[in-house]
Amino acid sequence: MLVTIIGSVAALVGVLETVTGWGRQLVRAVRGRTSKRGADHRAIHGGPWPIHLPPDSSTDQVRITVFCAPSQSLQDPVFDIPKAVRFAQLEMHLAGEPKYTGLNEGVRVEGPDHDGFSDYAWVCANGRLDLSVSIPVSHDGHDRRQLDVIDLLTPITVLASAVRSTAYASVYGLPTRRKARRFDWLIGVSMYSRFDMSHRSSWDDLIFPGRVPVRLVADRQAFCPPGGYAAGELQDLDPSRPTNELLQTFLRSFLIENGYHEFDGAIDDAVSQFS
Repeated sequence: MLVTIIGSVAALVGVLETVTGWGRQLVRAVRGRTSKRGADHRAIHGGPWPIHLPPDSSTDQVRITVFCAPSQSLQDPVFDIPKAVRFAQLEMHLAGEPKYTGLNEGVRVEGPDHDGFSDYAWVCANGRLDLSVSIPVSHDGHDRRQLDVIDLLTPITVLASAVRSTAYASVYGLPTRRKARRFDWLIGVSMYSRFDMSHRSSWDDLIFPGRVPVRLVADRQAFCPPGGYAAGELQDLDPSRPTNELLQTFLRSFLIENGYHEFDGAIDDAVSQFS
């Protein structure tokens, strides 16, 4: 009897070791598959309209272009064209008509024409969203063009709200109840604008809602990096995080690239307008 019991226990131990080994292999396989399906950052560069930064402005206004796409490519999205049109109009705040529709490329909605160049929104079939809008500038009476920081931040907040909406998932036939997708962002602002049949700096001064930072060179040319502002920091962002964090990251880079310093208070005052 004792020998039989010992033999049974030994066999059970052998089975457990085998099962445990299989389990470990299964866990490793699942982890490997998960890592392979992680962020690939392909969608941000895969839309029908090629990314061009800094954007051009064919008017005397400033143009901001904001791109946002899933960090991990969508798996077999089911693109719904009518929903995409409504999404552009309602969630991306582009009150215009579709100028192009296609299952492989997506939907382009354009706003009013500004001297041959319209504001537009692309709802791309691969999940990328493009929003390009003109921002008016004011003049101080000394031939200096002033750009309001709040106007500059507003299109970014529009797109941030759009990608976290259930309407975004509905456009692509995605489940609405799942762990939040992460997104890559690219943001650019025009450096030159058309003015009296010539080109000049898109803006000379910034208008802040509260504290004003110091600019080292008052007359320096507006600048936008070819890869957009804070490109390395604006990758793989969780859309459920407060929009103010996105705005802070962009605005800090925007101010640094344009020669400002001592700007922490000014950034806090600006982004607090969207709380």
